[in-house]
Amino acid sequence: YATFVAQANQTPCDVGTFNPQFGSINSSDCGAAEPGHFVNLRGQGEQIPCQIGSFNPESGSNTSSACQNASSGHYVDEMGQSEQTPCPVQTFNPDEARNTSQACQLALRGTYVDQIGQSEGIPCPLGTYNPSLGMCSIEACLEAIPGSYVDAYGQSQVVLCKAGTYNPDSGSTSRDDCIWADENHFVELEGQTEQTPCPPGTFQDKPAQ
Repeated sequence: YATFVAQANQTPCDVGTFNPQFGSINSSDCGAAEPGHFVNLRGQGEQIPCQIGSFNPESGSNTSSACQNASSGHYVDEMGQSEQTPCPVQTFNPDEARNTSQACQLALRGTYVDQIGQSEGIPCPLGTYNPSLGMCSIEACLEAIPGSYVDAYGQSQVVLCKAGTYNPDSGSTSRDDCIWADENHFVELEGQTEQTPCPPGTFQDKPAQ
């Protein structure tokens, strides 16, 4: 811009500002770089947009470092953005600087995601499991069925009680919940909820059969 008539030199706009107009006479024509942009040199007629995968919520930025990488759980898929986009419920993104919505992965089996902008899924508690992808609630974590248990967090399937043991209860958290078969009883298969008595006229005197 040039403030005075017949001024020999024009005055460049400062870094962090730009002026796309011709014939300016006032420093106020130098506008601050908008959010999502920066101006790192003096005398610029345009601002520089932040690249995809980054954003800048501030105005008047004068360096490319003002463009922050998208946080984990988020992405930025267009240039010149002032904010990042959170991954929706049911999905997560463990990485920074992602530039597409495809970075948001479905919640893994054994987990769920019940809020936006998450970097990881929430594991199902002990005694529960989730066999499905993309779940959005702890209600997706099913109680271990009778005849089984779940002794670790974030599981997609149950562990069946071994032959010779049984478990009548649901939601069990330990193999110790699998009860040894009594004398004169047996459990022939895995995952059983009760023991079977020996047929009339027969016996067996060892437990856990």
